[in-house]
Amino acid sequence: MSSSTLHLIEAAVEALCSLNAQAFARCFTPDARLVLPNGQQLQGRAEIQGALADLSQRLIQVDLKISGMTIAAGTAYVAWHWRSLARQTGKWQVSDNLIVLQFNQGLISAWREYQAQPLENPASPQPASLKSQRPPDA
Repeated sequence: MSSSTLHLIEAAVEALCSLNAQAFARCFTPDARLVLPNGQQLQGRAEIQGALADLSQRLIQVDLKISGMTIAAGTAYVAWHWRSLARQTGKWQVSDNLIVLQFNQGLISAWREYQAQPLENPASPQPASLKSQRPPDA
C-alpha cells in the first residue's frame, strides 16, 4: 500500500468530516469525475467543491469510520460507515458505503460511491466510544 495514496485518502476523509469543500477538492485532479450513490455525476474540482459546499449548508456534522481498505494497481476500495446530522431536521442519517477510487499523478482522478440502504434516525446515533461515560441517575 503506497503511503502517499493512504495519506491522500486520509486527507479526503478529514476534509469530508470537517465539511471543508476546498480541502476536499484539492485531493482531486483538475478533471476528476465523482459519481455519488444517487447517480449524480460531478466533473472537475469546481463541481466537486461546489457539491460539498452545498452539502455543508445542509449538515451540522459528518463522522466517517473506515471499516476496510484495499489498494492495488492504482485503485483503492474503501469501505466506511457514514453518519451525518441534518441541520434542518436534527436527524441522523447513517449508511455503509463502498468507494472505488482511481489515481493519477498522486491525486484522485475518479471516485465512484456505492451506498447500502440508509438508516434514518437510528435509536443510538453515537458509537459506543462517543457515548457519555456518566453513570445512570439513581
